Amino acid sequence: MKTYDFYLFDFDGTLVDSLNSLMYVFANSFQDVGISITREECLIFSRQPIDVSYYGKGGTEDKFFYFIDRINYYLNSHKAVELTELFEDTIPLIRFLQDNRISCGIVTSNNIPHVKEVLDFFHLPHELFMVYTGNQETDEFKPSPKPILKALKIANYKGKKSNVAYIGDGLNDMLSAKNAGVEGILIDRVNAFEDSADYIRISSLMDLFK
Repeated sequence: MKTYDFYLFDFDGTLVDSLNSLMYVFANSFQDVGISITREECLIFSRQPIDVSYYGKGGTEDKFFYFIDRINYYLNSHKAVELTELFEDTIPLIRFLQDNRISCGIVTSNNIPHVKEVLDFFHLPHELFMVYTGNQETDEFKPSPKPILKALKIANYKGKKSNVAYIGDGLNDMLSAKNAGVEGILIDRVNAFEDSADYIRISSLMDLFK
């Protein structure tokens, strides 16, 4: 595979298996506004903007900001961190990035304090990632290009965008990469997606460096 100058990673579903954690967060947050959800819906919600998920389930405008407050409340709980797991390829990737001093960052729809708390929980180094962009750093979310472009700006990246890779687990990640003009790489561990001219599909994070 091509070697890139800069690697940007999505967090949930890419670097960490947060499905159980997000199920806890989403189920309780939706319940607090009187809406029930399934585990299958939780996986969908983890890959799309939160307002799309909320209004798609019939949420009303007058409760939207309360719903967001509840999301942040549960997300920032220690239980949400404890329910997070690592994928088998996460530690090998982290070691490879460290050993080879590869420039990388995290671009996520999550909030960065939570991301760093999860990294701490698994004793993973914050400083490995030179930039973090989350839901508090931009006013638009994936599939908008803004989160990726914001990360490149914070990192003071001056190279060609074609030499930047964004690795994520959903099609919104790939659309965000395409809209930002960087290479989209879809991590598809369970063969859930089709090949596409719009992205490169891999089954393990270590495929990035084969």
